[in-house]
Amino acid sequence: MNNSAKYFFAKHQLSFLTKVFIVAFLILGLLFIILNPLFGGYDEDMHIYRTYQISEGIFVSKKLDDGTYGGEIPENIGEGVKQISDIDKVGDKLGDRTLGRLKIEYDWNILNSQPSSNIKERMFSNTASYSPLNYIPASTGFFIGKYFHNSIAYSVYFARLFSLLFFIIFISIGLEILKKTQFQPLFFVIASLPALVSTASQVSADMMTFALIFIFLSLIIKNIFLKIDLSKVEISLLLITTLLIPICKQGYAPLIILILFTSFVGIKNLTSNILKILSLFIGAELYNLWSKLNPGQLDGYRFFYIKKYMGSVMFESYKLQISYLTHNILKIPSIVVFTLYSYGDKYLDQIVGVPCSTVHASCFSVVLALFSIILAASLIKCKIHSKKDIIIILIFIFVALAVIILLFLALYLVWNPIGFPIVSGMWGRYFIPILLILIIPITILINTIFKIDGNVLNQGIQVPNHKMEILISTICILSVIFTLCNEYVAFYTAI
Repeated sequence: MNNSAKYFFAKHQLSFLTKVFIVAFLILGLLFIILNPLFGGYDEDMHIYRTYQISEGIFVSKKLDDGTYGGEIPENIGEGVKQISDIDKVGDKLGDRTLGRLKIEYDWNILNSQPSSNIKERMFSNTASYSPLNYIPASTGFFIGKYFHNSIAYSVYFARLFSLLFFIIFISIGLEILKKTQFQPLFFVIASLPALVSTASQVSADMMTFALIFIFLSLIIKNIFLKIDLSKVEISLLLITTLLIPICKQGYAPLIILILFTSFVGIKNLTSNILKILSLFIGAELYNLWSKLNPGQLDGYRFFYIKKYMGSVMFESYKLQISYLTHNILKIPSIVVFTLYSYGDKYLDQIVGVPCSTVHASCFSVVLALFSIILAASLIKCKIHSKKDIIIILIFIFVALAVIILLFLALYLVWNPIGFPIVSGMWGRYFIPILLILIIPITILINTIFKIDGNVLNQGIQVPNHKMEILISTICILSVIFTLCNEYVAFYTAI
């Protein structure tokens, strides 16, 4: 091997944490795929409908006669999905859906058959409004599954597999962007939380959203906090993710504001500013275009929820919810307090990971996850040195809070009856992508208060602490293993 080849492979060698992530979470992800019952993920039954629709080249769902949204789905896919609904009804009677899912066996004659030519309109309002972008990995896998083994079960498993592979690739890119920096261990820890691994191992619209956000934030952290110049490829990645994040999930749109505080070395200031503003403008226009292709789907969401969960056929527009909030501003604090009081512990459970049943997250898994976050945060030695640093810290905290507020508001508008005293429909995993931009500013503030040596304008490149990397990665893997065992041991031994 000549010297130039040796230099190339030495320069592009994957970091230790990237290698661990690829190997460990490919294995653990495959276990999640195998052990999680078909359609047993977060709303996976509804995501399967949307995935099938996109795999057939139908990108926009249609409004059904009853006011909800959905599309034409092969009858036997609908029958396969319906089994979960029937099983959960039995589980509700037993007081535990885990028991219910074991009391009724799947009809594998349906699941092993190819999608039938008999089609039927199915409602899936809660996933119909997601853009095709969210389902690129899953729909690709579903299509390939149909091609190689034309059965519903194989197609679903291929959809899960492709979601997992895309997630691992995207997170690995983020880890390499932060290679040899003090922020890489924290990035690894957040991306390794059990809820993310389980989400990536099932058919879900969230996987693509989270993957794009992680790449976006890795570039933001590298450029803003570490003052490391971005390459042309990295600048392109930053611009592309800025365009795509709002289309995937509007609640995370405030994140893209952070691009305005980056600096593009090698590009004139005027040109770089034009690129940033243009990316924000085009991103907004793409979202606006998608909204026009899906008119009224927020109301479709509401109608689906009220009809299915509240037993009412009365139509209530989300605009009435907005009117209620604007006329009852003083009730907003009580809604916030009651929501956190009612669901705070569940959010923690869901951040650690509760993939398919009603069991709580293992206490040991929670402790391990929190300990790994604290350990990774302790490796960050940056602190505030100027007024500019203070502004950056405050902006990051403001953006994180804006995302949290927007997520709660969106769910309150579409998933709750008018004037409901709490916000239902929120999942703990929605908070995971913003943990990075909350933990980093808080850590820097702590470093500044306690006068820990460091500089927020650190040039970033440093010798990795391999012992700490081994310890942190081991704890993360154990946290996922304990979550997986806690969930599926309870599931498969319920009887």
